[in-house]
Amino acid sequence: MKTLNLILPDWAYNRALELAKNHGVTDQAYVSTMVVEQLSFDKAEIVLKQAPKPLKPQANSATFPSKISEAFTAAPDCLKQVLMVAAHVYENGDVSTDSIQCNKMYRVAVRKVANELGIRETTVRDKCSTDRRLGPADVPINQATFINWLCNPTELREHLCKRFPEFKEEIRKQFKEWLPDLPGPFGA
Repeated sequence: MKTLNLILPDWAYNRALELAKNHGVTDQAYVSTMVVEQLSFDKAEIVLKQAPKPLKPQANSATFPSKISEAFTAAPDCLKQVLMVAAHVYENGDVSTDSIQCNKMYRVAVRKVANELGIRETTVRDKCSTDRRLGPADVPINQATFINWLCNPTELREHLCKRFPEFKEEIRKQFKEWLPDLPGPFGA
């Protein structure tokens, strides 16, 4: 890796600090990730022009992308993307209780979901780790919170049920499908 010094206008620097705080990372890590994603995305756009991908999940006869039930067809993008990330993290039916391992799985899952939907990784990460997308005003949510929930899927499931009450039963059934031994409703 190489080090690069950047000169940013005050507004851009302040915005980077704010977004880094929301995601629970340092400003250097956030800006570095944004630059890498931007450079990677430009390269991917060339590939996308040759072989376009759908921008939204398309329901087929079996399942949505990432093993998401068709019951989520009318769900908000936030819920769909969070569930797609969870589907990738739990794809082997395992739950990692190690936050470092879970963080690695989360990053890979975010990349997979972004590629499946033809959107930027930051868009998917934003859906998973910001208050305005995933939480009520009294629950501070950042990347560390979401990683903790991935390590404790009962907490993630119940938070999603509270945040999206109109999809409560479908969310619980989806988690039961991924993790049959999960305690609580529809679980052990």
